[in-house]
Amino acid sequence: RRGFLLYGTQGSGKTSIVQQAISDVVRGGGLVLICENPNHFAPGLLTFRRVEPDRDVICLFEDIDAIKARWGEDKLLSILDGEDQINHVFNLASTNYPELLDKRIVSRPRRFDRVIKVLPPDKKMRADYFKRKLPRENHKEWAEKTEGLSFAALAELIIATKCFGESFEGALQRLQKMKTDNPSSEEVGEDVGFGKG
Repeated sequence: RRGFLLYGTQGSGKTSIVQQAISDVVRGGGLVLICENPNHFAPGLLTFRRVEPDRDVICLFEDIDAIKARWGEDKLLSILDGEDQINHVFNLASTNYPELLDKRIVSRPRRFDRVIKVLPPDKKMRADYFKRKLPRENHKEWAEKTEGLSFAALAELIIATKCFGESFEGALQRLQKMKTDNPSSEEVGEDVGFGKG
């Protein structure tokens, strides 16, 4: 039994890593079980293990902070290494908010043996990304100016400029502002609606 917890900002690539792990396991004949409700997941996993005792299994806890917030911590901990834990599985979890997870989840080996921060793409990775997506553009310039942006933001930059005609500088400024802002419901988005001038 092993467990990895991936954390990082939204759009940093956690889901891509999870999808690659899932693809590798399934291609090798393994199975992926997705935990949304720990109360149903534990008996389902136990039943499966009785039928398939040796098959490779990934137990996926995507947005584990949301699972914990909705269902509580006790059953989750029991699945990870308590009375409901099943051996010969790989527990893979992700979160955008590791600070919402108790140390009993984050800081205890055998629950999650590795806690890995997924960083935004570095300059070389951004240049490679732009080279692949926009072969005719100046990849170095785009890579230089997009420091700290996630893959999701890079994709939006391409869509905004190449599909919707927004200026590069305007789109870049908007995306950088989105990265740092935490707007309230009174401030979010642009003013659009009935009765506007």
